[in-house]
Amino acid sequence: MRRVVVTILITLAMTFGFAFVSFASEEEQNLPGQDYVELSLEEAINNALKNSYNIQQAELDVDRAEEVRDNAWDNHGYMMGKTWVDTQQAYMTAPGTDDNSLFQALSADRAAHIQKKSFEITQDAIRMQVTQGYYDILKKINDIETAKLALEVAERGYKVAKMQKQVGMATETTIQAKNAELEGAKSTLESAQSNLENAYRTLNKMMGKDNNFRPQLATSIEFEKMEIPSLDAAIIKAMNPTQNPYLWSKKEGYELQKYTWTSTQPEEAGKIDIDKASLTYDEARVETRNKMNELNETLKTLEASYVSAQEALTAAELNQKNAQALYDNGMITKDDVVNSQLAVAQAESALLDIKINYGLSKINFEKPWLAFVS
Repeated sequence: MRRVVVTILITLAMTFGFAFVSFASEEEQNLPGQDYVELSLEEAINNALKNSYNIQQAELDVDRAEEVRDNAWDNHGYMMGKTWVDTQQAYMTAPGTDDNSLFQALSADRAAHIQKKSFEITQDAIRMQVTQGYYDILKKINDIETAKLALEVAERGYKVAKMQKQVGMATETTIQAKNAELEGAKSTLESAQSNLENAYRTLNKMMGKDNNFRPQLATSIEFEKMEIPSLDAAIIKAMNPTQNPYLWSKKEGYELQKYTWTSTQPEEAGKIDIDKASLTYDEARVETRNKMNELNETLKTLEASYVSAQEALTAAELNQKNAQALYDNGMITKDDVVNSQLAVAQAESALLDIKINYGLSKINFEKPWLAFVS
């Protein structure tokens, strides 16, 4: 009987003694042959603007539209000088006798201007996509650190449960549950690492870089509250075609249709096309107004969430500091410290999510047309 009691006491000592042993976290894996390179968000955007296939295609579309426009005006000039007019004693086309070539020239001119605006929209879309990709990498890096702490917590829980089972303080069901938590934590870490690799590949593709390019991202994500003195004024600005290239292109599309309806057969179909273009422009205006109101509400919600997330992080950091102090004085186990560290990491992750969403929402509010382009 005395031998059994001694065995139990020794096992319990091992169980709780284990809790004071810290686990070494995994070291960061560096790709062989990779030099340390810093990359700012601005540099990433500039790289993408220089190397993006979408940008190159858009530039070619502008060049093509300008060639068509120049040819249309040249053709109109030729048509204007092809007929001998007695009253003018010159070869020309009298006003109204060559509306077709004039309409074609005016149509091509508007189409070229629309293409230039489309190019501007494409540039803005690339900037937004790169910003999202850049922020996504920072988020994925944070996810890995959180997953590592969660794995350490799961490893400790599993090992403690196995020791407790040896002295009859835990059941096989408990062991299986802890093992499931451990496997889940391993899977989460592997997924986080894979997601980071995919995020790097996505950004590298936009920048025209090699898949193995792994720069150190130098631009952090800060929360800077957006001041909106007047929502009505912001909406008016957003709905002004001269301030919104998306609405401008829709408006010009409507104007362009006025020049081309006469070439549509039957003629009534051309008139219907004008009505359709007008409806498209009206719809774009309604969508813009709705999007501005929606983004304003999103910004307000995120601002309130940011304050709450900051308070949660402060509380988690204080708890972690207290836990470390108690552990140093032998009053709690290492498990308690690691759990408090995980709580801090989770609070930081929640705060980072809000910062990212707020930053992207600010960009969309300033350039609402980004919500309507792919």
